[in-house]
Amino acid sequence: MTGDKILVVEDDFITALEIKRLLETYGYQSYSASSSDDALLTAVEIKPNLILMDVKIRGKDDGIKTTLKIKDLINVPVIYLTAYIDHQLMESIKLTRPVACILKPFECNELISNIEIALYIHNTDLNRKNGIQDSSIIFYAMIGNLLATSLNLNEKK
Repeated sequence: MTGDKILVVEDDFITALEIKRLLETYGYQSYSASSSDDALLTAVEIKPNLILMDVKIRGKDDGIKTTLKIKDLINVPVIYLTAYIDHQLMESIKLTRPVACILKPFECNELISNIEIALYIHNTDLNRKNGIQDSSIIFYAMIGNLLATSLNLNEKK
């Protein structure tokens, strides 16, 4: 059981319910939103580990614009779910840097495997970035200690 939080942004109630049940079967905590405003508020509130975003949702913005707004506020991977795709839509989707785009209807194992890979890559990237930051902190602390030691030695002379 993973316990990762996944936000499902889907305006079709039945589809959203099916996805939520599937996620919970695999041990994920699932949350849902059906409109652009609801998705934005929920994402900021729960800070999900992943978002499953339908391209066509209720509200003033579609799933693509909503994703851009969410990503301006939090660092979260997104998997798009869509019933239709063409070249222009794919180009718009790519600008949001999703981890995947899955066509509906999809197989359960297709969705779960994409979720697991997306979470693994995102967590690995976060750990690597944190490791680099930790290394930088250690490096600067060592330089600070060397400078302090050097200043102390100069004062003793």
